[in-house]
Amino acid sequence: MFWVRFWSYLMGYLTLLVEGEAVEKLVNMAVSRGIYLWDIRWLGPQKILLKARVSSFRSLRHIIKRTGGKMKIKNKKGLPFATAKVLRRKMMVVGALTCVAVLYILSSFVWFIDVAGNKKVSTDIILKTAEKAGLYTGTAKWKLDSSEVEKRIKTELSGISWVGINITGTKAIIRVAEKVTPPVEDDRPAHIVANKTGLIEEVLVLSGVAAAKEGEMVKKGDLLISGIIESEIEAPIEKENPEQLLEGEKQKVIRRRFVRARGIIKARVWYDGYGEAQLKTVKTVETGRYVRNIVVKLGPKSISIQGSARVPFKSYIKKEKVERLPAWRNLKIPVEVLTTYYYETKPVTEKIAFGEAKKLAIQKAKSQFKLPAQVKLLKEKTYIIKTKEPDLVRVKVMVETLENIGSVRPLTQNEMKYEALEKKQEVRHN
Repeated sequence: MFWVRFWSYLMGYLTLLVEGEAVEKLVNMAVSRGIYLWDIRWLGPQKILLKARVSSFRSLRHIIKRTGGKMKIKNKKGLPFATAKVLRRKMMVVGALTCVAVLYILSSFVWFIDVAGNKKVSTDIILKTAEKAGLYTGTAKWKLDSSEVEKRIKTELSGISWVGINITGTKAIIRVAEKVTPPVEDDRPAHIVANKTGLIEEVLVLSGVAAAKEGEMVKKGDLLISGIIESEIEAPIEKENPEQLLEGEKQKVIRRRFVRARGIIKARVWYDGYGEAQLKTVKTVETGRYVRNIVVKLGPKSISIQGSARVPFKSYIKKEKVERLPAWRNLKIPVEVLTTYYYETKPVTEKIAFGEAKKLAIQKAKSQFKLPAQVKLLKEKTYIIKTKEPDLVRVKVMVETLENIGSVRPLTQNEMKYEALEKKQEVRHN
């Protein structure tokens, strides 16, 4: 049925008003001769409204003459009539063709350029380099050499290792991959000191000299592994008159060497925090009502298109949306449309179960201290603190962890300002 009606639309069809004493006979004769009729409606005992194809019109007129009836065309529909109507309006046809041509021409240019994948290299620098290579707002697609632009960006920007340009419609996306430089290992002499208070459980020295031992309580800033290594050696005694130096006379001296301390110091660390939550909370929710204001800005002037400056709500949330015309090359068009939405809000009181309030209080208590990423949780205890306020839940959370508390601290100038050899005592060898 659908395809029959569709074919009728393509060929064109008429809505006919038929009157006469033998209307039923007319319909039967038309059907018997293969004339397709549909949407037949009786408007009276001798009057019907029906639809028929344009190609059947002459045959129907011949049948109506034989039955002594009358026929009147009420409506003409279908592709042939729509085409004829359009062709009569020449200016509309010209305008439509012109619009299609303009859209086709405009779609042959790049109007929007985005950059993706960059973190260290500035987007502006990438866009300026692409502009030098021929990719800018308003570039004709047939003149654009994407491979040349990619090569230019990679050559001029040392921080870029790969460039790819994708053009979809009027939008170009410059995708880049930045070079990853391996971190330079710092070998400057340094100590390892405690970054927090704790009870030492394990000491592993890879470089340097241990300054703390297991079972020792340390505070933040205490020395854990020293970057100064001392060794005792024998060296000749230096005197102003060499003749006064006895045979075999030497002295013991301490040689000091500076290294970068390395190692792992694990200690028990304790954290605590307080948190509270209300059993009744007041939230602001949207009612569903809103108003919209639209303002067009032409340079310094503003023209209100919709809405008024007065907001009809006592409590509301304001959201703005700014739409601007894209810049063409270096020309910025000072036209923008500012749409402001005002959503009405109202306060709503919500009751929270004790268990849920306790969870919120524990989360707030834990937010007061930040646990390191790699840490072993040993103990966690939660204490409920009684308060005079009936709708308040207050807790104290205590956490015990085992973690590495060592941090690198470079050696100061004062620690390095002494002689490499230090006299300790003189020894005479006979």
